[in-house]
Amino acid sequence: MTLLASATLPAFASAGETAAAPVGANIIKVAATDWCPQMCENGTQSGYILDVTQAVFAQSDYQLVVEYFPWTRAVRLTEQGQFDLLLGPTKTEAPNLRFPVTPVGQQKMCFFTKADSNWRYQGVESLQGQQIGVILDASLGEINDYKQANPHQFQVLSQPTTYLKQSIGKLRLSRIDSFLFTQIAVEYELAQQNAQDEFINAGCVAAENIYVAFSPKMAAAKLQQVMTVFDKRMAELQRQNAIKPIMQDYGLSY
Repeated sequence: MTLLASATLPAFASAGETAAAPVGANIIKVAATDWCPQMCENGTQSGYILDVTQAVFAQSDYQLVVEYFPWTRAVRLTEQGQFDLLLGPTKTEAPNLRFPVTPVGQQKMCFFTKADSNWRYQGVESLQGQQIGVILDASLGEINDYKQANPHQFQVLSQPTTYLKQSIGKLRLSRIDSFLFTQIAVEYELAQQNAQDEFINAGCVAAENIYVAFSPKMAAAKLQQVMTVFDKRMAELQRQNAIKPIMQDYGLSY
C-alpha cells in the first residue's frame, strides 16, 4: 500500500485478539464474512474492503473490532444492532441498513462453467435447462426474479469459502452446469487451486456497487457522526488517489 504505508492505521483487532483501545477511542464493532480478496479471515492479507475501511478511520477516534460470520448471520446481527458496521453488502442485500454516499467497490456476479462447455450466459432466457450453483442471500442482479420463479434450477449453499470449493467440486463432477459468484473471488480461488485452465467465465450479470453499511440501531448521533466521517474521509482518499494502491495489492483496479 505505497501511498498509505506511512499513515498511522487505527487500532484494529479481530475478536480473538486483544488490543488496547486508544484513549478516547470509540469502538466500532464490524461484522464481516470470509470472502477473499474482499475480506479474508485467514491469510497474510485482510482483504481490500477491510483495508479501505481501516484507511478511512485512520487517525480518527474510532477503533475497529472485527468478527467473521456466515453472510446471512452477519447481515442479521448488524440489523439487530449487535454490530455497528457490515462490510461488503449491496443495497439490495441489506436494505434495512444505513448506507454512506460512497461505495467501496463493485460486485460483478459471473457464471463459471467447465472450459469445454459451449454454454454462455446471454440473458435470463439462456438459463432454461441449466442447473446453477448460487450462494444464499446474495444479490444476483438481473436474475433474482428468474431464480425466485424457478427455484428447481438452483442449488443454494451458504458460506462463501465453502460455497466456492463445493461449487467447483460439483462442477468437476457435472452435478451442476455452472455456478454464479463474484468474478474476482472466483478468479482468486481458482488461482489458489491452480485450476484456472479448468473453468471459464461464461458471462456476467450487471455490476452492482458494494458498500460498508451501518446498523440502524446505532444511537442517532453516533450514526450521523460516523457516516459523516466515512464519507468525508473516503472523498479525501479518492482525491489523494490513495485507494488505487490498496486495490493493486490484490491485483485489482479501481
